[in-house]
Amino acid sequence: MSLITITNRDKKMIIWNFMEELWNNYKNAVGNGLPNRFYLKDFNFVRTLDKFLCRNGVSESLTDTIIWEIIKDYSLDKRYFEMSESSVILTRVGLIECQKPVHDWY
Repeated sequence: MSLITITNRDKKMIIWNFMEELWNNYKNAVGNGLPNRFYLKDFNFVRTLDKFLCRNGVSESLTDTIIWEIIKDYSLDKRYFEMSESSVILTRVGLIECQKPVHDWY
């Protein structure tokens, strides 16, 4: 099996899409009185990035795993959200960062 390398550009794109969708989900949940814990399977950006990674040579069977590993590593580094096996929730630090007018997620 060959070693898979994801470029920093692609990692940034994965993180940016995840954080933007997480922030939009949070605003929608708060605005509609819904729970602010979100299930990983419900994130739309994964389907789009699956296709992108496949076009860039990553096996389709590995794309989800790679995407969530990148997100998991990011969560441990930045502490903007907490992840469990199946869900994610913004932390106080993440809420502060999300409310800034300009984001540099990476």
